[in-house]
Amino acid sequence: MPLVTQKAALLTAAALSALTLDQTAFRAPPPALPSLKGYQDYRILSGLREVNGAVAHGLLFKATAAGGVARLDIGPLAPRLEERVRERIVLEVEAAIEERVRPALAPGEAAYFFMQLHDRDLWMYVRDDPGSAAARALTAFAKAHPNLYWLHWNPTLIDSAQGHVGTNVIPIPDFEVMGWGAMGELPGCASRKPGVVWRGTTTGRYRPGGRYADTDRYRAVAAFQDVAGADVKFSKRAQGVTEADVPDAMLGRGYNRTEFGQYRVQLDVDGNSNAWSGLRWKLSHGAAVVKVRSDGYVQWYYPLLVHGTHLLVADVAGAAAAAVAAADPATCDALGAAAHAFADAHLRPQHARAALFDALENFRSYAAPRDWRIQGTQ
Repeated sequence: MPLVTQKAALLTAAALSALTLDQTAFRAPPPALPSLKGYQDYRILSGLREVNGAVAHGLLFKATAAGGVARLDIGPLAPRLEERVRERIVLEVEAAIEERVRPALAPGEAAYFFMQLHDRDLWMYVRDDPGSAAARALTAFAKAHPNLYWLHWNPTLIDSAQGHVGTNVIPIPDFEVMGWGAMGELPGCASRKPGVVWRGTTTGRYRPGGRYADTDRYRAVAAFQDVAGADVKFSKRAQGVTEADVPDAMLGRGYNRTEFGQYRVQLDVDGNSNAWSGLRWKLSHGAAVVKVRSDGYVQWYYPLLVHGTHLLVADVAGAAAAAVAAADPATCDALGAAAHAFADAHLRPQHARAALFDALENFRSYAAPRDWRIQGTQ
């Protein structure tokens, strides 16, 4: 299906006519692409650029009932994302909009979908500083365009008490899961090392005026330093964190996933956003997973997880005690088996694709306020 990119949007009328005439090989002419030159298009495009900051780079899709799906790049894509995003998620999103959104639109109706290509979505401004100019501008912009939907794989919880994400935000699977393979068979949970393991870099959400020692990651690592059998360390310093912030005693060598799989208990701690693919492969390992409770971010499958069945969720202060309880052989086997079964049922590429298409088929209800937290953590 033809795609409208920035370059294509700038083609002259003559060039567009030539492209139309060159489609004689089709048995039936493809549907005309919706225009991205209308008044509302201009308002949305200019609004995105006004509220974006450095993290609003992404792709804007427009769908109409009579036309196809137009796409426009907004800003440069991050180098590490560009190839994989276009390959694994962008075309899937476009196909889902074409197959599931367009049939639901009334004649003359248009729906816009902005897929932001950054680890953190714009609604973090509303959560972190609701009175800021950026937060006010974003809130007003979203209110002015109720037919604009925001697609993101790390959506921000702007109301942690209710589990709500931003206005018209639809959590979708990330690009990595689209190409994710099976983890392979690992020994039963109880036959592994009885300790808890974690590695990660010194990322994390700072509170206004806070220090790195105030982040959940630092506090979680510090809480495990005197726990017997715990191997919970930072793998490296990053983002300006120095030895004065994180001493060498809190650093350890990095592990691969096979080495992680030797432990009964695996810790999951959010950083700048959620732990990305980390929770997926920990569940797939069949480990007893202890997730540090977060009021920051969610993923599309969180509402399907059940605390106490598939994993344990604990506050930072209670994470060490939860890990000790999870290391019990019977508890570990029960949690690990349920975690592995969950991953097999929900987290393979085919399941992620089905979840994406379902979300876009039901985009209006998915974008309505709902609780995106893990069950049993309310």
